[in-house]
Amino acid sequence: MLYTENMCIMSIYIHTLLVYIYIKLKNSKQPNEREEERKMTKFKANKNYTFTYYGDMNDCVIEIKIIKRTAKTVTFMYQGEEMRRNIKFDKYENCEYLQIATYTGAPLFRASKVA
Repeated sequence: MLYTENMCIMSIYIHTLLVYIYIKLKNSKQPNEREEERKMTKFKANKNYTFTYYGDMNDCVIEIKIIKRTAKTVTFMYQGEEMRRNIKFDKYENCEYLQIATYTGAPLFRASKVA
């Protein structure tokens, strides 16, 4: 008799504990996608952004000027030429970036690197 009473009390305790954990997890604040978007660094029109090649003697700094942007593309001036590229997202630095070309060592401009 004592064994079954202890088992019953134990099962009620476990059930109560599980309900408590479920309520805590349900009410815990999880990051909202819209809040994350607000924190993300984005390209802005009429601003200059830089990319730096690091070398032994001198550092080569390349600069672009954003002319306009849409939700998915950016139009910019690069070495006197107007170009348009798709915007990509870097989840580790939480910022947008664009790549001028696809070759190895091509400049990669991040929205966090404002000139």
